[in-house]
Amino acid sequence: MIYDKKNYNTNDTIIALSTNIIQSSIAVIRLSGNKSINIVNKIFKDCDLNSLNTYSIKYGKIMYNNMILDDVILSLFKNPTSYTGEDIIEISCHASYYITNTIIKMCLEMGARMANPGEFTMRAFLNGKMDLSQAESIADIIASESAKSHYIAINQLKGNISKKIQFLRKKLINLSSIIELNIDFSEENIQINDNYINSQIKDIYKDIEELLNSFSLGNSIKNGIKISIIGKPNVGKSTLINSIINEECSIVSEIPGTTRDCVKADIIIDGMKYIFMDTAGIRQTNDFIEIKGINKTYDIISKSDIILYLFDPSKDTASNIKKEIENLKINNKSKIIILANKLDCYDIKKLKKKYSSIKNIIYISAKKYINIDVLKNVIIKNLQLDHFNYINDNIITNMRHYESLKKANFNLKNINRLIKLDNNEDLIAYEINEAIYHLGSIMGLVYTDDKLDHIFKNFCIGK
Repeated sequence: MIYDKKNYNTNDTIIALSTNIIQSSIAVIRLSGNKSINIVNKIFKDCDLNSLNTYSIKYGKIMYNNMILDDVILSLFKNPTSYTGEDIIEISCHASYYITNTIIKMCLEMGARMANPGEFTMRAFLNGKMDLSQAESIADIIASESAKSHYIAINQLKGNISKKIQFLRKKLINLSSIIELNIDFSEENIQINDNYINSQIKDIYKDIEELLNSFSLGNSIKNGIKISIIGKPNVGKSTLINSIINEECSIVSEIPGTTRDCVKADIIIDGMKYIFMDTAGIRQTNDFIEIKGINKTYDIISKSDIILYLFDPSKDTASNIKKEIENLKINNKSKIIILANKLDCYDIKKLKKKYSSIKNIIYISAKKYINIDVLKNVIIKNLQLDHFNYINDNIITNMRHYESLKKANFNLKNINRLIKLDNNEDLIAYEINEAIYHLGSIMGLVYTDDKLDHIFKNFCIGK
């Protein structure tokens, strides 16, 4: 279904508190709509807002029952040069619950209505100020917790993903016109260059594959790199996670099995968010609660980007370590970083000789902070995040975009198959148009109303 703006009422004026309802010095109340200026004019007595130019800021007083309610600063953005493309007024006032509620109450009585979650950004989309992909990036910017996740969201807002998708879509539209021209004038015996079509489809397929392959990294950057710390009980897993984040978030005890559930801790390293998970020790046990914790450990392992396997050199042999790692049945062995703990208690030369059959062991002391920085650098290199130097701006982080790209790629695979057969122009044209549709849905060129509602309802109110 092609998205129809008429299904939404954008003729009224909406209002919302755009800052958190917490005790602070300043709050911002936002209005958008064709009555915004007239509504605020009735409670702001220091000047006629209609006389001001767009991007104007005005200091004055809000009046309530002929008394001063608060000293405020108004920011005026007249259509179409505003975030939503409509008249917008932002009222910066003191963050008193009474003040903010009274201002909103007065505006509601004068014809405004409370905004729905994400409705300001929805109006920006409806009024052509941004496409749907850019609109979704607003929520990612607000939610970003690290420099790299913020960078990706900003680039999406700038339209980097949209430009790439638009480029691929235009190439498909061009191919579609060529094939449909041949269908319409089949009696004229127009010759289609199959090699050209095949070459174009392969190039588009390759570009979409690159976007799809970026999703794993992009999703990790957006939500955090998941790193699980595993090993037998009492090898120092809790001590390690505490030393990495420099604060005590796990219970450290000499009693085996102290950690019965997963303890999570977040840390930012070089602009990237990492989620370290201190798991229950893996061992044979009849304790029902410990069994549940160990089962949860295996589940966490399967969802981790990196696995830190920690062992105590005094209690393990190289053959036992190899066997235990093999028993974990981890598909991608490159995800595992093997750590020998308690380096402060042993001779490093003897340890390296004892475990010479295991490659790339990192010898650390979680208790004494020995080689913790080395471990952090290895994690970064293992994830190849040292190559993430902002060169490639086309990184997918949104599951909706990922699913649409997968559908488009499925159509391209069908086209490759059909090209090898004769007299299949109708089917090829259908598959191309389906791919065009799926790429267009990423930017909101085609969409269903219920899907649009679902996207914007996850936004905060006031945005």
